[in-house]
Order: sequence, then structure tokens, then C-alpha cells
Amino acid sequence: MNVRLNDLFAIRAEGSARGAALARLRDKHVDFLLVDAAHNFRPVLGIELDGRSHTSERQQHRDAVKDVAFYSAGLPLLRLTSRAYSPDEVRAEVKRSLGLT
Repeated sequence: MNVRLNDLFAIRAEGSARGAALARLRDKHVDFLLVDAAHNFRPVLGIELDGRSHTSERQQHRDAVKDVAFYSAGLPLLRLTSRAYSPDEVRAEVKRSLGLT
């Protein structure tokens, strides 16, 4: 499920700084978003699948914008290389990202 970053993050800046922040997030999304259903579906972890395209300079810039947005919001972002994962591998990576191991 793709989630647009503009829908995920509240921009608190005002004026031109707000417009610049919204422009940086425009057309960017996270591949998956884990939420806490017990607490009003509060986001707890973004997950990005990084394929071969993520080696390009343009994509690396887009990835850096996502990294900063998640870091600024205090929301972890798990980056996984696109490949086949077992359920146990995914579970372990999610737990590690959430500091549960």
C-alpha cells in the first residue's frame, strides 16, 4: 500500500518554508506503512523497498528527502533491498527497526 508523504506528515512551517516543504514531499510515497490499530491507527513504521533504480542519483536524492522527513517526524523508516524475504526475516527486520529486539 503506497502512502503519500503529504498525507502522512503535517508541515508546521509557514509561508514560503511551508510551500518548499510541501514541494519536496510532492509525488513521494512510502511503499508500506505500519500503524498501531489500538491507538487510532498511529503510524509506527514506514517500509521502503529499494530496487535497482535506487542506485541512480535522482532516486538517491528522492530517498534522502524521505529519510529526512521520517527522521524529522521521529518515525522509523525501514529500507529493504527488493528480494524475496521469508516472513521470519521481515518480522525480524521490523522488530529491529522498532527497537523490539
